[in-house]
Amino acid sequence: MNRQYVKLLICGFIVLSCISCNSKKSEKNVSSSLDSDSIISTETDTAIIVTLDDTLTFSVYQKKIEAHLNNDTKMPYCDFNINMVYPSGFSNKEKLKKLQGIFIENVLGGTYAQLTPVQAGDLYMKNYINDYKEEMQEYIDGLKNKGEKLKLEDENWMNYSLYLSTKSLFNKDSIWCYSSDLYTYTGGAHGMSGTTFQVIDMKNIHIITLKDVFAAKDSTALTSLLKKQLAKDEKVTTVQELKNKGYWLENLSPTENFYVNTVGLTWLYNPYEIAPYAMGTTQITLSYNQIMPYILPNSPIRRIFQ
Repeated sequence: MNRQYVKLLICGFIVLSCISCNSKKSEKNVSSSLDSDSIISTETDTAIIVTLDDTLTFSVYQKKIEAHLNNDTKMPYCDFNINMVYPSGFSNKEKLKKLQGIFIENVLGGTYAQLTPVQAGDLYMKNYINDYKEEMQEYIDGLKNKGEKLKLEDENWMNYSLYLSTKSLFNKDSIWCYSSDLYTYTGGAHGMSGTTFQVIDMKNIHIITLKDVFAAKDSTALTSLLKKQLAKDEKVTTVQELKNKGYWLENLSPTENFYVNTVGLTWLYNPYEIAPYAMGTTQITLSYNQIMPYILPNSPIRRIFQ
């Protein structure tokens, strides 16, 4: 066993020891930031390190909490579950800070963009639980004012849920893209789910949008390609057959909700965007061979296939 390998093992042991300490500290801070009588169970792990290409490393922020009203397991509750893979290491610290701000703003909202990912996650969770408690208390107070009592057997809608997860999809050629999946239930017949993508040029920490890939004049041609590919995916041959399946083709066009990989560009359309809720999400991938004539000469995407 050579000396360099031994050094790597020692460094790895030190990193894991630090991770364990940071995880315990984070869990302690989270517990103190919430009302203790509202938390039934919590699982915390905020320092799992994942190493991928291009020297960009990631950590995983995880929280799972079931918060009942009045600390009573017979009362309604909100279920909060987050599994957020976020960028935590990069050679340029200023670029990393900018990248984290862009990431947090997209995933959690602009309110949290100036915080570290762990701080943002903790505050996001705290606000969600507090907002839920305030909303439910307002409803219960309204019943009391009308001389009515809360009938738990009729109030299943009061059990709210939020599931949030992010995943790194591509990290190569100084381009990073990830997905953010969100499901929420706030009463009603069913919850709502949605997936968003974001593509980042790591050379300048710039969000890659459609205008960085295609010229505006080519939107019609790209829309035609998307319709043809969707028909192929659905094993039909005409636009009318797609409409018969339930697709709203008048809404189908290239959007900013896309990601890249070595195959091409994939667009995702969430429920109600181009089809009814029951049809779920729709993904359409156009290969680089299909879209090559339309990709701008100076587009950062060209680094992937050139």
